[in-house]
Amino acid sequence: MDFLKKLGAYATEYETGKEGFTLAGILMFGKYDSITNNSGDPMYFVDYRETLATDNPDIRWTHRIYPDGL
Repeated sequence: MDFLKKLGAYATEYETGKEGFTLAGILMFGKYDSITNNSGDPMYFVDYRETLATDNPDIRWTHRIYPDGL
């Protein structure tokens, strides 16, 4: 627990005294369902784009990965 607190993944709210995982902790250690629920970040969307050097201005990226695996 000390490790998670030092990372900033688990914290105590000063106003309420409630303890729990921070958004950073959920994004780092959570699974997709816990990340995208209302207490996490419902708008979360992984979108990895790889752009290799190219002279063609019409090529926005050369490789792209997103949640459905395509």
